[in-house]
Amino acid sequence: MEQNASLNRVTLMKKRILMFITGLCVAVLTLAVQSETVNAQTLVKILEPTEEISAQLLDGEEVRKILGNVRLEIDGRVVVCDSAVQYLNKPLVRAFSVQIADEKESIKARDLFFNTETEIATFIGNVEIRSDDFTASADTIDMNLETSDAHLRGKVQWFDSTRYAEANEAFVNRNEKRYRLYGRVYSESADESEWFTADSLETDSTGQAWLKGQAFLMKLDKPETGNSSKVDTTMLRAGYIYLSDQDGTEEIFAVKQPVVWSTRLSSRSDTLSYRSDTGIYMLTGSPKAWRDRLQLTADWIEAIILDEEMKELNAGTRPMIVLEDSATGRLHQLSGDSLHITLDEGEISRLSLSQNSEILFHQFTEDEKADGAVKLTTKGPAKVRFENGEVSELGGENSIDGYYLPENPQIEALRIEGFDWQPEQKPLKFSQPEKRFSEVYSIFKRSNLK
Repeated sequence: MEQNASLNRVTLMKKRILMFITGLCVAVLTLAVQSETVNAQTLVKILEPTEEISAQLLDGEEVRKILGNVRLEIDGRVVVCDSAVQYLNKPLVRAFSVQIADEKESIKARDLFFNTETEIATFIGNVEIRSDDFTASADTIDMNLETSDAHLRGKVQWFDSTRYAEANEAFVNRNEKRYRLYGRVYSESADESEWFTADSLETDSTGQAWLKGQAFLMKLDKPETGNSSKVDTTMLRAGYIYLSDQDGTEEIFAVKQPVVWSTRLSSRSDTLSYRSDTGIYMLTGSPKAWRDRLQLTADWIEAIILDEEMKELNAGTRPMIVLEDSATGRLHQLSGDSLHITLDEGEISRLSLSQNSEILFHQFTEDEKADGAVKLTTKGPAKVRFENGEVSELGGENSIDGYYLPENPQIEALRIEGFDWQPEQKPLKFSQPEKRFSEVYSIFKRSNLK
């Protein structure tokens, strides 16, 4: 009996020694983590209810494996993952099936590689970021956990309360709130009134955006009544487009052969600019503009657009207007030192030429057959009135020289000086751009439902 009692005491003593050694090992491991953290100047803590910590060799590297309900704290952010590996001889922590969060945002990913010296975290595999300001997803995201600056790569999707965007790659500067997207960039507004695409996009928190390389912009101006049949559509293609929306004033500037298709006015030019506060839409660089059956060629062209409607059209120097007659197909021709056109309810009502005017106006009979032409030149101004889109009256002032030309086979070929008629150059309606990715697009649509 005494021998059995002695044996039991030895066994109990062994258990106590084993428990002491196990506790000491855990304490040493925790201390090692904390001391290593201090040296790296990045706080990495192992939190409860993490179940298992063990020292192992992984591909020849000494590591600390962390398993079972893993909770880590990295630079103030809580990391929840299935498992993690901390390398003992280099500043690297790996985590798998990761969720990381702080009071500002949360991140999900398949894998995490975190450098404890540079504070660069690389998230790989179905990465998703959610914050109060935006939601983003990508195949891979490199993030500086100190500054929150990020580099997103592969199937990048991004949206906030006003806009959705996608690209192959993106750079985010959180402090300056600047965003750069590259590679087949696509974007649309939450209210479905604006779309754009480009090779690259840069934007910031002030309401400015720069589209570079094969830039495309599509805008819908919807009437307050909601009558979709009266929606004005404008599509712009250019090598470079600048957009700004600040203090309620919208601004557009485009260079590198901007081409416009619009229900109001289509055009080709070297430069294009627009400001919503003045309503001035300006084309420079020997532009051409088309509206219905009218072509206008000049050194510069200015349109005044107010309340979503074109009110005026001005041009110089020595603009040339060619208007195809709807009945005969013949070409009315007008030219002068400068041009002013007034529109009523979107239709041309009056046209004025300032000085040194020249007009060739084809006539037709009541049954809409060609009936000669009127040739008019003046040193002073000339005026033309329109009704239902057709010339109804014309006249001039100061040294008028006018005459009637009877109908003959040569009249259709008559041209005034500076004649320019190239309807084949009139832009055709562009195709509406389409998004490529869908992973978070449905969230964007749901979040903006009224």
